[in-house]
Order: sequence, then C-alpha cells, then structure tokens
Amino acid sequence: MSNPEHHKKINVLVATDHAGYEGSIAGVGRYLLNTLPEVDREQFNITLVILREAAALDQHLGGTGIQVRQLERSKFDPFTLLDFIRIIRQEKIDVLHVHQYATSNFGRAAGKITGVPVVLHIHGPDLHYPAYQKAADWLLANAVDCALAVSKSARQECLRNRSIRPERITILPNGVPLEKFIPLSDEAIRALKERWSIPADSPVIGTVTRLHEEKGNHFFLEAAAQILKQIPEAYFVLAGDGPLLEQLQALANKLGIQDNVIFTGFQDDVVGLLSMFDVKVLPSLAEGHLQALLEAMAMGKAIVATTAGGMGEIISDNHDGCLAPPGDAQVLAEKILYLLQHDQERARLGAAGYRKSRDYSLQAHVSKLESIYRQLVMEQSG
Repeated sequence: MSNPEHHKKINVLVATDHAGYEGSIAGVGRYLLNTLPEVDREQFNITLVILREAAALDQHLGGTGIQVRQLERSKFDPFTLLDFIRIIRQEKIDVLHVHQYATSNFGRAAGKITGVPVVLHIHGPDLHYPAYQKAADWLLANAVDCALAVSKSARQECLRNRSIRPERITILPNGVPLEKFIPLSDEAIRALKERWSIPADSPVIGTVTRLHEEKGNHFFLEAAAQILKQIPEAYFVLAGDGPLLEQLQALANKLGIQDNVIFTGFQDDVVGLLSMFDVKVLPSLAEGHLQALLEAMAMGKAIVATTAGGMGEIISDNHDGCLAPPGDAQVLAEKILYLLQHDQERARLGAAGYRKSRDYSLQAHVSKLESIYRQLVMEQSG
C-alpha cells in the first residue's frame, strides 16, 4: 500500500454506473466532472471506471491526467467483479470510491477480496429503492470503511436502507465551483430571451432538471397554470432531457399553457439559463445531489424549492429561499407568485442565498475528500 509518510502518491479508483442520461451529463457525472480535476495531482493518481454510459465524460476530462475506463457491462454482469479486481491490482489501488448501485455492489465485493478500503458515496434517497439492493447492502454492510452522505437525509438513507453503521457515516455536502457561476450581462440575457422567443420584459421561471418522475416537473407545470391566471405574460422553462418529455408536453397542452412553456432539451449553458431566470424552481419529490440548488444560490437567484432530499437543510424558508412541501402545486404556485410580485423580497432572498453558497465551495469539498482518502490509507497501513 502507498504510504503518505513516504511521500508516495495515493492511487484512487473512482467508479460509477453511468455519467448521465440520454447522452447528457447529469447527477453523479456532473459531480465527478467538477470534483475529480480539482484533486491534487501531486498527491493522488485518479482512475475513473464507468460501468455503462460515459456521456462523453472521458472527453471532458481530457488533459486532466485522469485515466477513464468504460467497462461496457450491464448492472448485473458478474464479470464486473473480475474487472474491478484486475484494475485494482494493475493500478495498485489504495482507495476505492464507489457511486451508484451496481458499482457499489461489485466494488465493495472487490474491496473485500483485495483488502482495499472502500468509500461508499450516497447522493440521496431513492423513491424506488429496489429489494435486490437492500439485500446487497445487508450482505456488504461490513465492506464499507467510510460512507459519504451529501445531507442529513442521505445519512438517514444509509441507516434506514443501506445497513451502514452510524460511526462510519460522514456528512459531506457537495461543493460548487463558485467562480464559474457569475450572472451574464443584461445584454446577454436579452439575447438569450430572444433566442427562446421570450419577450424582453416577460418574467421567466425556470428549472434545470432531468425529466424523470422524482424531479416533480408535473407539479411545476400545474403551478405554472395557476400563476398564468394572474401573470399571463410569464414564461416557464424546463431545461433538460428525459423519458417524461412527451408526457410533460401533453400535460402543458392539457392545461392550455403550451404557448408559455419552453422545453429546451439538454443544455450545457447552465449559467446562461440561470441568468435568464427571475425565479429558479426545484419541485423535486426526491433530491440527492443538491448541485442544482447550490448553483442557483451561487448565482444569487431567488429560489423556490421543496423540502425533499436535504434542500430544507440548506435553505431556511423566507430567509435565503422559499420552501414548499413536495408534491404540492398550490403552495409552489403561491411561493412563486409572491416572489414575482415582490421585487425587493426576490432580491433579498437571492442575495441571502448567494451569501449562503459561499459555505459550499468546491475547494473545501475536495480538501475534505482528500483528507478522508489519506486517513483510510494511514489506517490501512497501520
């Protein structure tokens, strides 16, 4: 094993099932893309293993010195275990850091076989936590040296479903590259509005999301229908891809709001979209990463979010954002309307959220992650 006392680099194997959906980077993929390049190359070698869809993550990480391997295995392929053992031995891995179900299962088993300490990263609760995973977590409970939970609610997931001993759980919120989230100029915002055929003086309420059930976007549309009765010039933007696109478009048509709703598809320009929004909405039924919330706060945007998945741990209602119960379109609409009708309050909440975001820098997150890697190697080496 590598020993930091001898100034040898620590070899870390980071593994995840996939990096996004429908070819776009999302969730864990965005976390890895933000975090891994910031890890100190003088102290750590990073190998990234992706089980299935890489979403061009290897291209984005080009030139960072991070080795990317795509296994092209299904989530139940038993040969994945052999892949892990082979890579651990080839790369002389000191720490294994696993995300998502399949890689966490095969990775924990490989860590147990090879004696390499395992970090299990829990990004949030799962609305559809499968029975097979509960069994796997029970069987592999002793194969976790450290569990990283992004929030208190994620910690509860570790205890309730994933059979992790409480003393092995560390709460480590995600970090944001704050320097990248700077609002665009008024001129650039006007150009973006023109691109999406939004009148310059129309308020824009938006979300950057995946079009999946747990994101609660149908409640966002139901709230939009209520808001348009009072502010008919408002526009609503759903930026993202997913299997519910046609269903959500049909709902917009059914509600008669299709002319004021824009489905942009996947967009790389998150800063541009957030700059255009007067109110950022997170209508999630379950939320793991909290990345989208922190990015909007870093941009100084007024936010209406549900209390799902730790968002209520970051936002204090009416202090640095507004909170609504998950699945309640009526309250969501009331909160958004209030912000649209009270400019000063919208600005106050946005400024307070901006100040709060300074507590979630990417640099602080990476520093903590590096210290966890070092500690595990020291414990392993005795």
